[in-house]
Order: sequence, then structure tokens, then C-alpha cells
Amino acid sequence: MTTTVSFDRVSDIDDATRGFPPGISEQVTDFILNLVSPTADTKF
Repeated sequence: MTTTVSFDRVSDIDDATRGFPPGISEQVTDFILNLVSPTADTKF
């Protein structure tokens, strides 16, 4: 027996609340770039 769960009713709320606060993604990006010291050949 397979159980199916639908998240349709909460998807809008989930989409609106699951991201980073403003500015955090840029801080994470800067931290990673400083940590890794990528070159032109670096792939993420």
C-alpha cells in the first residue's frame, strides 16, 4: 500500500518562508568564495 501526501495547501506558505533573509545568500556566497579561493577553472 502506498501512502500519498499532498502539500498543495501549504506550498505558498512554504515558498514564502523557506528562503534566506535578505542579504544572507550574498554573505554565504562571499564566505564560500573566500574559503575556496576559486580560479577560472573552478566549478560548483
